[in-house]
Amino acid sequence: MDQILLEDCLESGTLFCNNPECELHVRVGSPGVHGIGNWAVLENGHTFGRGRYGNIFLCDACGLRQVRELAVIQSAAR
Repeated sequence: MDQILLEDCLESGTLFCNNPECELHVRVGSPGVHGIGNWAVLENGHTFGRGRYGNIFLCDACGLRQVRELAVIQSAAR
């Protein structure tokens, strides 16, 4: 069910990754973007998935970075 929801969101124009500094900050139909779904393959052959982090979608790399940064912030607050 979640897979269907994520694909529907991407197909309706949602950004693959909501990080504006990420090369995967693209939509279906953007120049150089081919295909649909929750996997992106870069020209260098690297494949990324994406997930929902709170209320935004991030690629695997940006999502992992966000989780790590949040953990550091929470550790510092203790």
